[in-house]
Parts: sequence; structure tokens; C-alpha cells
Amino acid sequence: MQKRLLGILVSMAVIAAACGSAATSSAPAESTAPGESAAATQAPPVSNLAEEQILRIDIAGEPPTLDPNTAQDSNSLAVLRALHRPLVYIDKDLNIVPSLAESWEVSPDAQTLTFTLRDAKYSNGDPIVAGDLVYSWKRLVDPRTAAPYSYVMAEVLGGDELLAMAGADPAPSDADIDAALANFGVAAPDDKTFVVSLSTPATYFLSAMTLWVGVPIQEKWITSEGATEAANYVSSGPYILDTWNHNSEIILKPNPNWYGDVKSTLTEIRMSMSAEPAQAQAAYEAGEIDMMMPVPSEDVQRVKDDPVLGAEYRELTQLSISYYNFNNYGDPEKANFANPGPTKNKNFRIALTKAIDKQAFIQATFAGNGVVANSFVMPGIPGYDASIDPYPFDLASAKEYMTLALQELGVSSAAELGALKFGFNSGAGHEPRVAFLAEAWLVGPQARDAPAPAR
Repeated sequence: MQKRLLGILVSMAVIAAACGSAATSSAPAESTAPGESAAATQAPPVSNLAEEQILRIDIAGEPPTLDPNTAQDSNSLAVLRALHRPLVYIDKDLNIVPSLAESWEVSPDAQTLTFTLRDAKYSNGDPIVAGDLVYSWKRLVDPRTAAPYSYVMAEVLGGDELLAMAGADPAPSDADIDAALANFGVAAPDDKTFVVSLSTPATYFLSAMTLWVGVPIQEKWITSEGATEAANYVSSGPYILDTWNHNSEIILKPNPNWYGDVKSTLTEIRMSMSAEPAQAQAAYEAGEIDMMMPVPSEDVQRVKDDPVLGAEYRELTQLSISYYNFNNYGDPEKANFANPGPTKNKNFRIALTKAIDKQAFIQATFAGNGVVANSFVMPGIPGYDASIDPYPFDLASAKEYMTLALQELGVSSAAELGALKFGFNSGAGHEPRVAFLAEAWLVGPQARDAPAPAR
């Protein structure tokens, strides 16, 4: 590649509502048209192409899975988005546009969606047929799959019954599950027609169909031994999984059966797996990768001031949410599982939320990059309401809520509650953000009485 890119995702911090979470979010990034890969749409004119058409990037760690139905993490999705395509896609203006479905119709009562599939093939040369979507969607909602994103099927006819079977006591029999799946609202009248029946009108359901979990999957592929390893992988998108050296590198190559009109000029995408952002930053500065993001917060100012790195630095925006949940359920490893402690109290959660200066949080832990958002419907998403700010930073109000919470919890001071435990994944920049929250709560409501949170 001729150019390198050093980027940071410009985030907007949000300290959340009464459900109790702190989150970061950001505005939408540009996306490619459904028949195009990111590399294809941004490729320079042929006369300007570098001799080596290999893009080297870092995906921040080993993907836990490349099974589209069960994946849920950003490392896996970074790969899956290049390997697979769903029925519909979202363009850069957040419009729903055709992808594997060349067209669709919605019934007058908005409860039946009928999709007509384009002529497309998997990477193994087999045609993509509507029956593969039926299989994939049933596998997604099947409680035996235990797919984390199975809930996106809740509006499909029969979806609620299947979702309720997950974790049911006593566990449903295979016969009961199979009977429920037989009544699940998906059908393939023929190879080119996929029909979805909803239990209720849901105008937003089409948007959910852009997710990776609903891509077509061949049963003969996913049920074969070692299905998700490179030697056996079957994809429907612009790239194929050529190599997967676990905990080291993934190599993608163009899918010769890709249906898109615009083909990638890249011969390879090499994805390394650095465990820490600092490792990826060092690899970029050593010339080992062509792109990395985000720049670690502690390095942003140094990078911007550097005459070489500063010229390669870009501030990008992206739809993204990370958050810290309050535990309202207790510790399953201890006897007090049914008594989670103070975080079960709404006013306690509000007190902690209002004790966070969100702008200072951005300044201190995101190198000042971003603006404050106050709900999970963030700027750039249809339905965003800038007037929403349910729990703004207000120390005096936070102390009032804490006083009320302590009364409801039956204690006279926060010291009687014991130390708060704060669990988080190490790396990925969480440490300074967690430290900021802990410090804010120490100097915030009831600070004189509160013990230091365990970190």
C-alpha cells in the first residue's frame, strides 16, 4: 500500500441512566455500498496502485469465533464483516440498501417481509439459496445454540417462545424445541424467495437484518468438523478466510465468487492480533502494519505533535458503544446472590451517575476527543434527541440521591455498605477510565464516609 493511516475513533462519553451503566459512543462512520468492499471503493486509479497490494491492519486480539450466528465481539466482527453479507446493508447515510436481497416487499400490515435473492454464490461455488437463510435464522434462535444475539429474532413469529426456552427450568426437550422451530416464522417457498412473518408490526426489524448474525449459512458447512478453520471456511462476502494462525495472524484474500460489480484491488488483508493498543501503536511506528486505531489516549498528543506521525493521523467517527454495568443481581459465587447490595437501589445508581463529570471524563481518558452523549440512541442515529440528559453532572444533586438511597437501604453511612467491587477487562484503555470513575466516586457523594472501591 502507498499510504498509511493512523486514526483515533472520536468518541462521545455517556454516563448512563437509571438502568445503571457508563458508556462511550460516537457518530457514524462512512460505509460502503452493499456490492462493494471497503478496499474496493477506496482503491486509487489503477495507474496509481502500489506494486504490493497487501493491507496490513491490527484487530486487537484473537477472535473468539468466526461462526456468524454466535459471534458478539469486535475482534470477530472485524473479520466477519469482510467474509459475509446479510440480506440488506446500511449505507453511509444510514439507509437500508440491497445486499444479498436484490429487492423486498412489506405487507400492508407490516408483518410479512418477502425478499427476492440476487444470483450469488458462496466461496465454495455453491449458490446462496433461501433455505440457507431459514437454516441460519432457526439456528440463531435455537436455545441449544446459545447465541448471544438470539434476541434479535424476538419479533419473528414464534421467536418469543423459543427465546423463553433458553435457561428454562426444567430444560425443554429436543422434541419441544424442534416443534417450536417448526412454527418459527421463516420460510423459503423457492430458492430465490425468503419470507419472514412477524408477530407484531415492527418497522425497525429491517434494520436488524443488517446484522452479521442473520447471514445465510450452509448447514453442510457449519456442521462439518473444523468448519470455522481456514481450510474449511465458506463465506458469502467479498473475501475468503485464507489463513488463521491462532493468536498471531489472519489472512483474507478476495473471494473469486463475490457478486459485487466492483472487485477489490487488494491481493491480501493481513490482520495481526495485538493484545494491547500500545503493541499495535508500536507495530505501526515500526512499519509493521499500515493502519491502526484507536491511538492509545496517552499517545494522542505525542502523535499529533510528531512531524511524521501527525501527517498520518486522522480523527474518524464511528457508531460504537462500550459500557460498564451496575450489577443488580449479586455474586453467583457467594451466598448473597439474591442480595446484590446497594446497586440494586435505583437512587444509589443515579447518585453515582450524577457524580461523573462527563466532559472531564472525555478530556482525561479520551485525550479530549469527543462530545457528550446522554443516551444509547447517539448522535447520528435516527431518533436521537439532543434534549435528553436524564442525569447530568451535579454533585449536590448526587449527594441528595445518595442520602435518599442510604435511607432506603437502611444504613446511616456509605461506610456500612462496604467497598464497591468494579470488574473490567484489562487492556483496551479501560484502566484510566475505571480509575477516573473510582476517583469521582471517592470525592463525590458521601465521600468522607465511603471506602475506596476495589479496583
